[in-house]
Amino acid sequence: MSQGFPFAKSAVMMATLDLAGQIAGLPLHRFFGGKVRDRIELSFALSIDTPPRMAEASRAQPYVKCFKLKVAGDPRVDAERVHAVAEARPDVDIWLDANQSYRPVHLETFLKQIDNLTQVRCLEQPVKSVDGLDLRRARERSRLPIALDEGCFSSYDVARLARLEAGDLIVLKLAKSAGPWGCQRSAIVAEANGLGLLGSGLTEAGIGFTAALHLYSTLDLVLPPELNGPKFLADMMVAGLSIDGATVTVPDSPGLGVQIDERAIRSRAIRR
Repeated sequence: MSQGFPFAKSAVMMATLDLAGQIAGLPLHRFFGGKVRDRIELSFALSIDTPPRMAEASRAQPYVKCFKLKVAGDPRVDAERVHAVAEARPDVDIWLDANQSYRPVHLETFLKQIDNLTQVRCLEQPVKSVDGLDLRRARERSRLPIALDEGCFSSYDVARLARLEAGDLIVLKLAKSAGPWGCQRSAIVAEANGLGLLGSGLTEAGIGFTAALHLYSTLDLVLPPELNGPKFLADMMVAGLSIDGATVTVPDSPGLGVQIDERAIRSRAIRR
């Protein structure tokens, strides 16, 4: 469960670290041990739709090599969605995200129908986040690694779920962890407990997006991080980002390394 307004704390922490980086003359990733890669490949989401439309959406993005494919809790239709995308893009990895939509008995039916698809790399949050026993049951009956997102906000949540043996992977998000420091703590606790790391985010504009880039550039992630700002937003509201398809360059200038486009923000002000 979220505690203490982590999204608001995250915004303050990002601004504070940006200022600290500018004062010190250091890019943000140096505060977390330094980047291990200069460029990051991104996963993009495939929103829930009919199987043919999801397949077409995957074909329309040939530069993407990993899709987070959303499923909705209907075993038959979800299996059709996964098979359609797998057939349309045999060259990609598939990261399934159920957003807590399944009951355990239905989940087993779904898993059997996609069991032969080696492209599918993991299944995120298949059942309710509040039920650790159902998560453990899902993990015990699935050949896919189970990733934990909702209900895993802090390093304390990571430790608790690890002791419950409820999953195999932890989905990191800066906003839900009260910013980069909290997110890094979750990553450390996850790795100390033998859990893999996935990087994700909300549909964030340039500031949140870039802060996530800095942290994720220092971590060993199982799949490309899912940061959907470039896909869903017409304007990232910053200057200084270099994005080529699904590949983004980690900034090396002090702080976040990007500059806020105040004109773009002001032009979208809501006027009463």
